[in-house]
Amino acid sequence: MRQLHPEAIAAIQSKALFSKAEEQLLSKVGSTSQPTLETFQDLLHRHPDAFYLARTAKALQAHWQLMKQYYLLEDQTGNWPQELAGWVYICECDVFWAQLPSSAL
Repeated sequence: MRQLHPEAIAAIQSKALFSKAEEQLLSKVGSTSQPTLETFQDLLHRHPDAFYLARTAKALQAHWQLMKQYYLLEDQTGNWPQELAGWVYICECDVFWAQLPSSAL
């Protein structure tokens, strides 16, 4: 990996899955707030040991937006929209949904 161009290394590292600890911290940013890049930069600064070294404020913001879209933020518990009825979140490290078979509903 040392022989790769620094931009190639950064591109590879930016694709690392988010850990449960990272997602727990992100989930605390409220769904009704309008967080800026500074919000996520502050989160990186306050929790340097929790986030992967290659994480940027922009990467945190993008992942937070996905978590918000899929109702995975702390203040969204139990508020799933009708279009997600019958779907289950089955992976804590990344956004991944699977539809339940109709027999399970």
